[in-house]
Amino acid sequence: MMGWISLALCCLFIGFVWGKAVGKHLGKQLMKTALPLQIRQQSLEKGYCIFCHRVFRYQLRLLKDSARKKSY
Repeated sequence: MMGWISLALCCLFIGFVWGKAVGKHLGKQLMKTALPLQIRQQSLEKGYCIFCHRVFRYQLRLLKDSARKKSY
């Protein structure tokens, strides 16, 4: 009886460790594919690069157009 219980606990522990390792691997793959898209989306929403704070060209054009409209 003790043999079956210890076997069941060992199988449960091995399954837990294996599932955790697979989950970490899948999480890293998901991060590698989703993170660049999220960074690009945030940069486009803010109008400048999150890393270097450079304003995008189309954003500069919009700023210049709005300055022209205000000067009239």
